[in-house]
Amino acid sequence: MGNINNYTNNPLIHKNRRRTSNDSAWVRQFDCTDMKPLIICRGPIRKEAIDVFREMDSLGGVIAAMEQRYQRSKIQEAGHRIESQIYSGERPVIGLNKYISAEPMPSVPLARTPPRKQRLQVERLQAFKRKHARRAPEALQRLENVTRAGGNVFGELVHTVEVCSLGQITACLTGVVGKFRPMV
Repeated sequence: MGNINNYTNNPLIHKNRRRTSNDSAWVRQFDCTDMKPLIICRGPIRKEAIDVFREMDSLGGVIAAMEQRYQRSKIQEAGHRIESQIYSGERPVIGLNKYISAEPMPSVPLARTPPRKQRLQVERLQAFKRKHARRAPEALQRLENVTRAGGNVFGELVHTVEVCSLGQITACLTGVVGKFRPMV
């Protein structure tokens, strides 16, 4: 077992744990100085994890790294690396690039919604929008305000879905936060 002081005195891990000196009783309740950290990874995995923490720290911390989409880019890089390994054969996947069956894949017919059901769903949506036409703009405005303020969007969505369609909600949120654009 390693020296526990290497972990308890590590400023990267414990920078925000010592809260007992704060004037606020509310902040002091989150003091973690007596907590013992549990480090379960060793070797290269541990080194890579610490390297990621250092890189996030150099970006200004976890929140700053999130704002710069650091974590998302790391996830995308890892996904791209794994896909490349699968298709190069470096990472075997049974049935995809290893032990592939010689039998042809079965033909699966494309399922289509019958026109009658499509019309019924469109009519239901139109009726829903008519029924909630007066309340929808107010609900969408509240959702927009909560989103812009950085509040509890999920909590507001619970109320918004009662009077707005998925399309209306999506358009509202897209107008506030934009559309996802992959970095890769």
